[in-house]
Amino acid sequence: MLKRTDLEWTEIHNGIFLDYFAMSRGLKSNLAPNFIAVDIEHNKAALPGDGNMPVAFTYSYDMARFVIASLDLPKWPTVSRIVGDKVTWNEFVALAEEVTQKRFDIQYDDVNRLSNGQITELPGHVRLYGTYNGKEYLGP
Repeated sequence: MLKRTDLEWTEIHNGIFLDYFAMSRGLKSNLAPNFIAVDIEHNKAALPGDGNMPVAFTYSYDMARFVIASLDLPKWPTVSRIVGDKVTWNEFVALAEEVTQKRFDIQYDDVNRLSNGQITELPGHVRLYGTYNGKEYLGP
């Protein structure tokens, strides 16, 4: 719809917010908890494909600074990208293992499963029932 107007706009692509992986360790964030591929609290991972696809990670506060700075650009590109760090999922898990000093249980979800909307559920997902998938969360 924006293309049909004379408004200036840009799509901002930021990858995955790094906040999701460090909230439980005290990282300042205004995002609601989420578990994407890696559940650091429970030392588990459900990685897409073979885990070797590079992924962009960005801290939400860096994203905010990027958006504010982009307001001063003379012209906005159609697509703006911000990348804090870019690593594969396997590299990300290796870093998590190094930081926590714990071995992670890693499952790999093949592309066919993912294409059908199926993922390996992580323990942290239980707390999100009702938020994303309609399942009911019954406990603390």
